[in-house]
Amino acid sequence: MHYLELSCRALLALVFTVSAAGKARNTASWRSFTRSLTDLGIAARWAPPAAVTVTAAEALTAASLVWAPSARIGYMLAAGMLLIFTTVIWRTVRREATVRCACFGPSGAPMSRRHLFRNGLLLAVTAGGWALARPGGAHEAAGVAIALGAAFTAGMLVVRFDDLAALVAGPPRTRRESAR
Repeated sequence: MHYLELSCRALLALVFTVSAAGKARNTASWRSFTRSLTDLGIAARWAPPAAVTVTAAEALTAASLVWAPSARIGYMLAAGMLLIFTTVIWRTVRREATVRCACFGPSGAPMSRRHLFRNGLLLAVTAGGWALARPGGAHEAAGVAIALGAAFTAGMLVVRFDDLAALVAGPPRTRRESAR
């Protein structure tokens, strides 16, 4: 079971690392993220410090998950962050506001129910990893390689979730096509 926990930890560390890096990648990404915070209702003067706080918390979460002795702290941080993000997305969807998801950097995809689904899956991974986390234990190289490979694959599916959802859904319909 410790290989499954390692996969959970690695998947979450990857997702939070890519999320923080996507926001801080360059000036345009940072501005896009800060603008998305104002679109969510944060006052313009508070958006830059909020952006720093969110990005730093994501980086801290990822770092906490990398090192096994701090994994429990990392899982708690991940759960807290995901619950906050899910609440914000839920409120945005409920208000029927069009706010671009800046989860992994600039995006054209507005926040929607599919983001709630994605975060629900990440919360399940977090809960599973927390439940399986045990200190110590020996790991064989082959098991570690498989666990990390699975985590990387799943993590990339999470990071590219909007693109995959758009691919499956097909091109957006015009109002005329939707009325038929």
